[in-house]
Amino acid sequence: MVGHKGLPLVNSIIGLSIWLMLALWLVPNYGAVGMAMSVSAAVLVTAWAAVAELRFGDRLIPFGRGFWRAGAASLCVLIMLWLAGVVLAGFGAPIRAAGLFVLFWPSLWLGLRYGLDEDDKAALGNFGKRLRL
Repeated sequence: MVGHKGLPLVNSIIGLSIWLMLALWLVPNYGAVGMAMSVSAAVLVTAWAAVAELRFGDRLIPFGRGFWRAGAASLCVLIMLWLAGVVLAGFGAPIRAAGLFVLFWPSLWLGLRYGLDEDDKAALGNFGKRLRL
């Protein structure tokens, strides 16, 4: 990325273009949900453009040996939080939001604990040791 100073700008322009096109198409029919979908798609396209840039520009494969482990741990945490949101939905939005906020922190710890390999945990230094990852 350091050697290709213009490529992050190109990635950003691609993302903004995707966002604008989708927002103009989706927002009139879906409102805030359409805007959320537009922004989400733009973020994904920008991230995948960076992945392609690393792969083809620098011959680096960003999905190393720990990718699937981290992805599986993230998916498990996501499912747990989603299920908690479903359970808490019956109690109203304020209770649901507070409950998910409280559950986010232990879920984050679980994701780090089981998603990171030993080298990544060691790279966190004392912070990782204090968290008992």
